[in-house]
Amino acid sequence: MKKEDNEMRKIKNKLAILILSSFIIILVGCSNESNKNIQSTSNESNLIGAEQAKEIMADKVPNGKLVEFGYNNKGSLKIFEGKIIKNGKEYDINVDSKTGEIINYDEERIDKTEAIYNGNIITEDVAKNIILKRAGKGALESFKYDGYDSIPIYEGKVVSDNKETEIMLDARDGKIIGIEIGNIHK
Repeated sequence: MKKEDNEMRKIKNKLAILILSSFIIILVGCSNESNKNIQSTSNESNLIGAEQAKEIMADKVPNGKLVEFGYNNKGSLKIFEGKIIKNGKEYDINVDSKTGEIINYDEERIDKTEAIYNGNIITEDVAKNIILKRAGKGALESFKYDGYDSIPIYEGKVVSDNKETEIMLDARDGKIIGIEIGNIHK
C-alpha cells in the first residue's frame, strides 16, 4: 500500500511540475506578446498630431498668422501642410508626421492686398465630421483650411473602395459650398 501511495505521490508531483512549467511558459509567451504590442503601440504614438505640427510651423516662423493648414496621407506617411503669413511674406511649410521634421520650407513675397479672413470659424473636428457624414463612407485622405479671401473654407477628400468625394465647406458656419464626386479606376 505504501509503495502505491509513494508512486501516486510521484505522479502527482510530476503532474504538478508539468502544470507549473506549462503555466510559466504561457506567462512568458504572453509577456513577450505584450511587449510586442507595447512596442508597436509606442511606435504609433510617436506620430505627431496636428497641434504639434502647428507648433513646429509657428516655431519656424514666430509671430506669423497661420492662414492654411491641412494634411495629406501619402501611403504610410502623413504630411502636415501649412501656410503662414508674416511681414508681406508667405511661408509654405510641410512637416513629417513620423519625425516632426520640416521636409519642405518655401518663402515668397506676396501682394499685400490679398485678403486674409480674421473672423470666427468652426473647429477642424466639426468640419471633418460634416465632411465624413456627407460623404457617407470612406476615410478622410486629405483635409485643408484656407483662410484667404472673404470666405474661409475647409476642403476634405474622402476615399472609399471605388469613390472619391471632395467637399468644400464655408468655415464660418459649416455649410457645404461644393461637392465633387468621382469614380476611382483601379
